[in-house]
Amino acid sequence: MTPAASVEPGARMLAFCVGAMATGASIAITVLAGSERGGTPAEQLIWIAIGLSLLFGAHLIPAIARGSKRGVRLVAFVLWLAAMVSTGYTHGTFFLAAQQHAGDNRAGQVSVPEVAREESSTSNAISSLLRQQAKVEGALNQSMLIKCGNDCRALNLRRQTLRGQLDSIKGQIEEARRVERNEDLEAAERARALSRREAQRGDPVSTKLAAWFGVPTAKIDLALAIFFGWLLEGIACFSWYVSLSSSRSAQVQASDSGTVTGKAPKPTPRAFTYNASYLAANDSDGRAHVQEGNDLNPVSELASSAEVIGVGHARPEVDEETLLREALEAGAATNSIADIVRVLGCSESRALALRRQIATTSPQLLMVCGG
Repeated sequence: MTPAASVEPGARMLAFCVGAMATGASIAITVLAGSERGGTPAEQLIWIAIGLSLLFGAHLIPAIARGSKRGVRLVAFVLWLAAMVSTGYTHGTFFLAAQQHAGDNRAGQVSVPEVAREESSTSNAISSLLRQQAKVEGALNQSMLIKCGNDCRALNLRRQTLRGQLDSIKGQIEEARRVERNEDLEAAERARALSRREAQRGDPVSTKLAAWFGVPTAKIDLALAIFFGWLLEGIACFSWYVSLSSSRSAQVQASDSGTVTGKAPKPTPRAFTYNASYLAANDSDGRAHVQEGNDLNPVSELASSAEVIGVGHARPEVDEETLLREALEAGAATNSIADIVRVLGCSESRALALRRQIATTSPQLLMVCGG
């Protein structure tokens, strides 16, 4: 019995379900990847057809080629390996595109502050105010150098006006610098938001792995995409191999067993004279007590019949008892355990159980031939 045929029906059904699920997921991935490769509907359709052909080849070639000749299996292995590589490329395309779409969605959820005004406007305003401040300060200094005669009211008024203008300019400069500081803070916040947005575009796991191994994130994404693609293909391939190969092996064995059993010749009973002094409990070789006048058919004839029927391999227990009865009736077997094991090909414990069962129902069959 082959290992594939020894799989339990429940495990075979589970493998079938896993294979169907993995193949369905692979089909969906292939369709999406093919639609992203082609530019026109015709190109997309061709890419999808090519991807599905390679996909089914990668999943089913091992199960199809099982039991074939060595040369066929070698060609099948080469084709399967090429199909696996190409399917991994297709799946890698899908995983990278899906990761990009997911990154765009995550990045879109990060809010970035808008720029209220141009950055150079505030700086230009401050520069202009500083120039005005310098002019007013110069005029005020000049007025302070002038000495008044009898009436100083006009000069004092001018000085007060210049001082007022200077205070106003200083206030404007302070306000402009406050606005500039706020703009700097907003610019820094915007830069941090943009950094967070770019960080959200990458997969969290691949980003950590890239920082860990010190390689670019794009290489990690590509490696993970190809790995997941091949892993999915391997699971589907193994599941179909177990489910389909097991079913086929069981069907072939059942068909072969039924065909051979239907054509198996039934041993022809022969009339013999048995000595009643030898009971079923005697395990000695009873062939020494067979009368010389009996027409004893050689044991090889019944052994060949048992070999054709398949005793000791997949024969039910009721057939072993029937075959032993026929062998005892034909004289091709004795009541010894060794002879029963030789004819039926079973274990000694099974031979002892069969002999006890026949001794209970038909003890006359276990009588050894008398002289």
